[in-house]
Amino acid sequence: MYAGINDTVNSYAPRDLTIITSQKITPQQESTINSAAKKHHAHLNKPVTFTTSAPQYGYWENNRFINQGDLQDMTNQTTNTVITMSTATYNRIADKHVKLAANKALIYSPAKEHRGTLQIGLQKYQATPIHDFSYYFNPSHAIYSPIFIITNKLPANTATINFTGINYRLNGGKKAHLNFENDLQAQLHLPNQAYSSRANLRSQLTSLYGGIVFLGILISFALGITTTVVIYFKQITEGYEDQYRFKTMQQVGLSEKETTKSIHSQVLMVFMLPVVGAIINLCFAIPAIRQILIQFNFYNVRLMAIIAVSITLVLLCLYFAIYGLTTRMYRKIVAQG
Repeated sequence: MYAGINDTVNSYAPRDLTIITSQKITPQQESTINSAAKKHHAHLNKPVTFTTSAPQYGYWENNRFINQGDLQDMTNQTTNTVITMSTATYNRIADKHVKLAANKALIYSPAKEHRGTLQIGLQKYQATPIHDFSYYFNPSHAIYSPIFIITNKLPANTATINFTGINYRLNGGKKAHLNFENDLQAQLHLPNQAYSSRANLRSQLTSLYGGIVFLGILISFALGITTTVVIYFKQITEGYEDQYRFKTMQQVGLSEKETTKSIHSQVLMVFMLPVVGAIINLCFAIPAIRQILIQFNFYNVRLMAIIAVSITLVLLCLYFAIYGLTTRMYRKIVAQG
């Protein structure tokens, strides 16, 4: 989650300042934004504005999206929100030149790819997935991953939302950015659902995820130390018990090399069983972990795999260091016999 903070921030606020409202921002609001920027010495870039359909909550049944309505209508079956955008809007904000027939659509779904014949409401589309969309956003900050459908035009009689995104430059540290963003929200009188700012989101998520990661590291460290210490002392205890047996075996012709090989084999088996079990458990847990991370708007499977493999390798290195120490101590104890 901590490594995926950027993904979450981007989905909540694709631009430094993101305003989602049912109506376009008024001239008075534009004046307020400019005044606040001037007060805090912030230089605003040209705003990006566009209109999409309001998010519709529902779930997929085969290739058909079952529309449950608005946020208050969701149930335990709800998995996604669908947002429709016209090709004219998509071409303008993404600098593309896409033309679609009435039954064709582009679909951006980072959590799970959809393609082929899809039914959204009463309309069927031949959908082609796209893999990059810089204006992907989660307007309601819900745990349900948004899916963007780009069609020839917006469906008739559908509710719409208006997106206003503004990037800005401000000389100063984190505190200066937070002061500007919080002051602007207060002056615009917008709730958190309608107003998102990147510096504010990053600060909140860093605090939240940092605490969760710290607890995870602490618990993992405690469990890891407990496991290795138990195995270490178990093997040391067995070393004292095996002194006489190894002495007898050496008296009947067991060489030093064969003794060392036998010790390594015995200790390695005891150490490897928990490692193999942990790796198998991780493989089975990855799909569940991914579903949990999706609820936090983290869809980067490649990054998740890299982190999982990296942590596994680090733990294996530490584990085998303990294994080496245990083997040396075991050999010393046996040799004393």
